[in-house]
Amino acid sequence: MARLTEKEQTSFLAQPQIAHLVTMRPRADRTLRRLVPLEE
Repeated sequence: MARLTEKEQTSFLAQPQIAHLVTMRPRADRTLRRLVPLEE
C-alpha cells in the first residue's frame, strides 16, 4: 500500500465508505452486499 501524507490520510478516511472498510470491515462488507448484491 502506498504511503499517504497525514493530510491525504485524513481526507481518505473522511470518506464514510472508506472509513467503514478500514475500521469495520465485516460490517461494511455486509452493508455493501445488501446495497449491491454480488453474484457469486
